[in-house]
Amino acid sequence: MIEKSRELAETRARSFKLRIRMQNAAKGQNPRIFVISSIQKCGQDNQILGLGQGDAFWATRVPGFPLPAPEESPFLFGGPAAYSSHFHGKVMAVITFDSDEPDSVVQESISVLSENENLRVPHIIGLQLDSVSGHYRSVGQGKLMDRAVAGVLTRQYSEPLEIDEGVLVVLCSDSRLLPPMTSKGAPMTIRTLGGFIPSYDESLPETMNLDDFLTRWLEQDSSEKRIVAMAHGNPDADAAACGAAKASLDSSEIADSFLRSIVEQIGDDAMRADSSHETTAHSRAIAIAKATRRNLGTYPAISAITKKRILLSEVVQLAYMDTVTGILTPY
Repeated sequence: MIEKSRELAETRARSFKLRIRMQNAAKGQNPRIFVISSIQKCGQDNQILGLGQGDAFWATRVPGFPLPAPEESPFLFGGPAAYSSHFHGKVMAVITFDSDEPDSVVQESISVLSENENLRVPHIIGLQLDSVSGHYRSVGQGKLMDRAVAGVLTRQYSEPLEIDEGVLVVLCSDSRLLPPMTSKGAPMTIRTLGGFIPSYDESLPETMNLDDFLTRWLEQDSSEKRIVAMAHGNPDADAAACGAAKASLDSSEIADSFLRSIVEQIGDDAMRADSSHETTAHSRAIAIAKATRRNLGTYPAISAITKKRILLSEVVQLAYMDTVTGILTPY
């Protein structure tokens, strides 16, 4: 992934339009779309929907399960949704489904999304992959205008890379970050605030669902599969720092109590995972990645592997992504 990220950065640097996007990324973000993708498809969705750097803020759902309510999925969905409410000019929320997901999952998920008070957007769009054409089609009982907007969005289709199911990336929801590519294609991807995943908790549906996914994923060839927890930022542009990392350094100004509690837990776990206790956005972003690695070790699916004398650091590796260029460095 590191070599691939450098190749892609060089390609972007040769394009005038993409250079402009990188320049804008150094100044901040104001995405117009909020996207909830499944772990398996997230790495492909930006390609299928023609979304580029800065276009969409991201959240995650576990495939095969209905989207839980925000309080039941505060880190994978609720937190990113609440955070996205601060972006002005957001015009739509999009949730995607794979071709084999049942209608009950589709309808319940769209209902949960529509009822979310933080998503003050004109359009709620449900899209399900067509197994024959490979394109997305509009699903759900949306308004006529929603279906029209969905049609415009799906016409931006571009052929996606294959999914590399041997790699799972944990990446921040930040719209300026594009999922990294591997030599085999697009890795499976989880996108949350700061790229943070909480500890396993049997009382929290999102961690139960996530462990179910990890268990199924690791059933075969577990020794060949890797998780990469990514921090992000840019040493030359303070505006390109991870927003969740900065917020976790001082959450007192966050008015939304639900979002503030999420950011506070991110900060608390980051401090426990990093003995240096440095107070810069850069160091906090890395501490969050370390906390994610530690927390993943509490999931039964992961602990079953580490009990076989495989180090957690071998199962969950760390990397740092430049917010502007997308270049990766190991950490």
